[in-house]
Amino acid sequence: MLTAWRRLDIVPVEPETILWLYGVARKVIANGDRTQRRHLRLTEKLRAQLDEVLEDLPMPVPALAAQVARAMEALTAVEREVLTR
Repeated sequence: MLTAWRRLDIVPVEPETILWLYGVARKVIANGDRTQRRHLRLTEKLRAQLDEVLEDLPMPVPALAAQVARAMEALTAVEREVLTR
C-alpha cells in the first residue's frame, strides 16, 4: 500500500486499479524474497569462511580463556552484547 500511496499519481482508474495493485504487491513480495535469498547466501558464505578460520586456530590455553573471561566481565553490557552477537 505504501508503494501505491507513493505512486498515487500513476494508479490507473477502475477497473484496472485492482490489477495494478496486485502487480505492485507481487513485485514487492518478489523483491523481499530476493533480498532474503541474498541474505541467506551471504550468511552461508560467511559461515563457511568463519569455519575455515576457526579450524586453523589453536585451542586456547586455560590461562588465556580466564584472561578473556575477565576482560569480558570488565565490559559494559552493550559492549558484551556487540562482541557476543
